[in-house]
Amino acid sequence: MQIALADAGFGHWDTLAPETRAALRANAARALRWQDAKLFELARRAGRLDVLCAAPGVQRSALARACI
Repeated sequence: MQIALADAGFGHWDTLAPETRAALRANAARALRWQDAKLFELARRAGRLDVLCAAPGVQRSALARACI
């Protein structure tokens, strides 16, 4: 469920309301604990690494080097 939400959120980020963006950031922060590789793949594919890299806790992922 978290991955599906992230995928939809990354794909439609520019059209989302601020409160929806906040909810999707929180979802991404939770999903990073167990599915960081999939989240980075989705964000990269959607061109939204900026969104994922701003999520709380992203620095704990070994994949956070993509945020530099």
